Amino acid sequence: ALPSTLTHNFNHYLLPLAFPSTSPPPAEAVNLYAFLRFGPEVRQSIAAFGLPIWPFCVGAALAGSFAFLAFSAVQGGGARFGSCLGASAVTLALLAFYARTYPSRELGFVIMFIPIRMAAEHALAAIGLVSLFGSIVSGGLRDGIAHGAHLGGLLFGVGFHELLVRGHFRPRRS
Repeated sequence: ALPSTLTHNFNHYLLPLAFPSTSPPPAEAVNLYAFLRFGPEVRQSIAAFGLPIWPFCVGAALAGSFAFLAFSAVQGGGARFGSCLGASAVTLALLAFYARTYPSRELGFVIMFIPIRMAAEHALAAIGLVSLFGSIVSGGLRDGIAHGAHLGGLLFGVGFHELLVRGHFRPRRS
């Protein structure tokens, strides 16, 4: 059995739902790192409004799946690529929410063995452009990357943040 603190910290991230067995190990490692890096602060930010994290995670996964299917259908992939319900959309939604909450915080990435550091808001814009370009050019999963799911997660994270800070989400009172 896992220690209660570990179980408590991961339960609301819906890890069993978010990590499909078809993801390659490097992708799972990146997603897990992002969950650990952005998840606690995003959870805390959402909890400050009296809301749990699970609707955010489920919504991000569904938004990513919808975007993936939409780009696949437009590009002619259709059912050939199936659906895409995984950690990538949730991970990028967490990153987007984090970047909107802490725009000037510096994030580090390694791309093709080159370390890159930039402000969170610039990282969000760069990843968004790459995801949009990849979604348009490759459609579904032709290059092995679910760009549409990434884009759906990013848009969900930004949208959820904007709706939350503008007061459109309120917890239910019992």
